[in-house]
Amino acid sequence: MRIIRNSLVVPIPNDPQDELLYQLQKDVLEFVYEKGVKGVILDLSELKIIDSILIKIILDTAKMASLMGASPMFVGLRPELVGSLIHFDFDPGCTPTVSSIEEACQMLHPELSFEEVEEGIEEEEKEEEKEEEEMEESDKKA
Repeated sequence: MRIIRNSLVVPIPNDPQDELLYQLQKDVLEFVYEKGVKGVILDLSELKIIDSILIKIILDTAKMASLMGASPMFVGLRPELVGSLIHFDFDPGCTPTVSSIEEACQMLHPELSFEEVEEGIEEEEKEEEKEEEEMEESDKKA
Protein backbone atom coordinates (compact mmCIF):
# COMPACT_ATOMS: atom_id res chain seq x y z
CA MET A 1 0.00 0.00 0.00
CA ARG A 2 1.11 3.52 -0.67
CA ILE A 3 -0.26 7.04 -0.36
CA ILE A 4 -0.49 9.26 -3.41
CA ARG A 5 -1.87 12.76 -2.96
CA ASN A 6 -3.75 11.83 0.23
CA SER A 7 -5.26 8.70 -1.33
CA LEU A 8 -4.38 5.19 -0.26
CA VAL A 9 -3.58 2.88 -3.20
CA VAL A 10 -4.28 -0.75 -2.31
CA PRO A 11 -3.09 -3.38 -4.79
CA ILE A 12 -5.16 -6.56 -4.50
CA PRO A 13 -2.84 -9.51 -5.21
CA ASN A 14 -3.79 -12.28 -7.62
CA ASP A 15 -5.29 -15.35 -5.92
CA PRO A 16 -4.93 -14.10 -2.33
CA GLN A 17 -5.73 -16.31 0.63
CA ASP A 18 -8.76 -15.29 2.69
CA GLU A 19 -6.58 -14.53 5.75
CA LEU A 20 -4.48 -12.14 3.67
CA LEU A 21 -7.59 -10.35 2.44
CA TYR A 22 -8.96 -9.92 5.95
CA GLN A 23 -5.59 -8.60 7.11
CA LEU A 24 -5.48 -6.23 4.12
CA GLN A 25 -8.98 -5.03 5.00
CA LYS A 26 -7.91 -4.39 8.59
CA ASP A 27 -4.76 -2.56 7.42
CA VAL A 28 -6.78 -0.36 5.04
CA LEU A 29 -9.20 0.65 7.78
CA GLU A 30 -6.39 1.39 10.22
CA PHE A 31 -4.63 3.46 7.54
CA VAL A 32 -7.81 5.45 6.86
CA TYR A 33 -8.30 6.06 10.56
CA GLU A 34 -4.70 6.95 11.39
CA LYS A 35 -3.74 8.93 8.27
CA GLY A 36 -7.11 10.45 7.41
CA VAL A 37 -6.72 9.76 3.70
CA LYS A 38 -9.35 11.23 1.40
CA GLY A 39 -9.62 8.24 -0.93
CA VAL A 40 -9.03 4.50 -1.06
CA ILE A 41 -8.09 3.25 -4.52
CA LEU A 42 -8.54 -0.51 -4.76
CA ASP A 43 -6.34 -1.71 -7.62
CA LEU A 44 -7.75 -4.93 -9.09
CA SER A 45 -5.41 -5.08 -12.09
CA GLU A 46 -3.48 -8.13 -10.79
CA LEU A 47 -6.58 -10.29 -10.31
CA LYS A 48 -7.15 -13.03 -12.84
CA ILE A 49 -10.31 -14.51 -11.32
CA ILE A 50 -12.65 -13.42 -8.58
CA ASP A 51 -14.76 -15.59 -6.30
CA SER A 52 -17.63 -14.84 -3.95
CA ILE A 53 -15.46 -14.50 -0.84
CA LEU A 54 -12.97 -12.22 -2.57
CA ILE A 55 -15.64 -9.94 -3.99
CA LYS A 56 -17.44 -9.77 -0.63
CA ILE A 57 -14.26 -8.74 1.19
CA ILE A 58 -13.36 -6.16 -1.47
CA LEU A 59 -16.86 -4.67 -1.54
CA ASP A 60 -17.06 -4.66 2.27
CA THR A 61 -13.68 -2.91 2.44
CA ALA A 62 -14.96 -0.21 0.07
CA LYS A 63 -18.13 0.24 2.17
CA MET A 64 -16.17 0.38 5.41
CA ALA A 65 -13.73 2.95 4.02
CA SER A 66 -16.69 5.03 2.90
CA LEU A 67 -18.24 4.87 6.38
CA MET A 68 -14.94 6.17 7.74
CA GLY A 69 -15.01 9.17 5.42
CA ALA A 70 -12.75 8.01 2.59
CA SER A 71 -14.05 7.78 -0.97
CA PRO A 72 -13.46 4.28 -2.35
CA MET A 73 -12.71 3.69 -6.01
CA PHE A 74 -11.87 0.63 -8.11
CA VAL A 75 -9.20 0.67 -10.80
CA GLY A 76 -7.78 -1.95 -13.13
CA LEU A 77 -10.92 -3.84 -14.09
CA ARG A 78 -10.37 -6.18 -17.00
CA PRO A 79 -13.15 -7.69 -19.14
CA GLU A 80 -13.05 -11.08 -17.43
CA LEU A 81 -13.46 -9.45 -14.01
CA VAL A 82 -16.38 -7.29 -15.09
CA GLY A 83 -18.48 -10.36 -15.90
CA SER A 84 -17.71 -11.87 -12.51
CA LEU A 85 -18.57 -8.66 -10.70
CA ILE A 86 -21.95 -8.47 -12.41
CA HIS A 87 -22.53 -12.15 -11.60
CA PHE A 88 -22.05 -11.28 -7.92
CA ASP A 89 -24.52 -8.34 -8.19
CA PHE A 90 -21.91 -5.58 -8.04
CA ASP A 91 -23.65 -2.20 -8.22
CA PRO A 92 -21.37 0.19 -10.11
CA GLY A 93 -23.34 3.12 -8.72
CA CYS A 94 -22.06 2.40 -5.21
CA THR A 95 -18.32 2.54 -5.90
CA PRO A 96 -16.89 4.42 -8.89
CA THR A 97 -14.65 2.55 -11.30
CA VAL A 98 -11.93 4.10 -13.44
CA SER A 99 -9.24 2.71 -15.69
CA SER A 100 -6.08 4.02 -13.99
CA ILE A 101 -4.65 5.20 -10.69
CA GLU A 102 -3.97 8.58 -12.30
CA GLU A 103 -7.63 8.93 -13.27
CA ALA A 104 -8.72 7.91 -9.76
CA CYS A 105 -6.43 10.53 -8.19
CA GLN A 106 -7.77 13.15 -10.57
CA MET A 107 -11.38 12.31 -9.63
CA LEU A 108 -10.59 12.29 -5.92
CA HIS A 109 -8.61 15.53 -6.16
CA PRO A 110 -10.19 17.67 -8.88
CA GLU A 111 -8.37 20.70 -7.50
CA LEU A 112 -5.10 19.22 -8.80
CA SER A 113 -4.05 19.36 -12.41
CA PHE A 114 -3.24 16.11 -14.20
CA GLU A 115 0.43 17.11 -14.11
CA GLU A 116 0.30 17.54 -10.32
CA VAL A 117 -1.25 14.08 -9.96
CA GLU A 118 1.46 12.56 -12.17
CA GLU A 119 4.14 14.39 -10.17
CA GLY A 120 2.72 12.92 -6.95
CA ILE A 121 2.81 9.42 -8.42
CA GLU A 122 6.38 9.90 -9.67
CA GLU A 123 7.47 11.24 -6.27
CA GLU A 124 5.91 8.23 -4.55
CA GLU A 125 7.63 5.81 -6.94
CA LYS A 126 11.00 7.50 -6.31
CA GLU A 127 10.48 7.25 -2.55
CA GLU A 128 9.63 3.55 -2.87
CA GLU A 129 12.77 2.93 -4.94
CA LYS A 130 14.89 4.77 -2.37
CA GLU A 131 13.37 2.72 0.48
CA GLU A 132 14.03 -0.51 -1.43
CA GLU A 133 17.66 0.50 -2.03
CA GLU A 134 18.11 1.34 1.65
CA MET A 135 16.65 -2.03 2.65
CA GLU A 136 18.96 -3.83 0.23
CA GLU A 137 21.97 -1.96 1.64
CA SER A 138 21.01 -2.79 5.22
CA ASP A 139 20.52 -6.46 4.24
CA LYS A 140 24.00 -6.51 2.73
CA LYS A 141 25.49 -5.08 5.94
CA ALA A 142 23.69 -7.66 8.08
